[in-house]
Amino acid sequence: MFDPSTQSGASSPYTVGENIKDVFALPYTPKYSASVASDYTFLHLDRKDVMMHLDYIYRSEMFAEGGAGPAVPGNQFDTQAAYGLLNGRITLSQETDWSHRLKFSVWGRNLLNRRYYQPAVGVGAGVTGFNTSGTVPTLGGYQSRAGAWSEPLTYGVNVRYEY
Repeated sequence: MFDPSTQSGASSPYTVGENIKDVFALPYTPKYSASVASDYTFLHLDRKDVMMHLDYIYRSEMFAEGGAGPAVPGNQFDTQAAYGLLNGRITLSQETDWSHRLKFSVWGRNLLNRRYYQPAVGVGAGVTGFNTSGTVPTLGGYQSRAGAWSEPLTYGVNVRYEY
């Protein structure tokens, strides 16, 4: 579609051999990503332990599709903003009479209730078409987006028996 000598690329603003790397991006690949986790047993009782787990995950801005590089008009509509999530769990672990373990946990995800938009797809022509309304053809680009908001604060209880 980028070769102007073909029927599908007849309106392409690019020439054969031209570098088109700015048209593309690696989807779902943030430039920066980090995670840190901590486990701590803060109470030892007779045959019981109380433990805590915390983890934090950070991901920088990333694209939802491969055809949303910096040269694509409206590529911000196909971008997921940077976000960070804090998750945690507190567990009471009880040893039974048969050397088995019974664990009760209270857990939470997205403890800070961070809200971010998760694009499913950019709406528009993207790199699949060219806009020929001006004097110079340009990539079609994106005009809007479709997606959903992130999962809100979620919490629950786990019961686990280990033998």
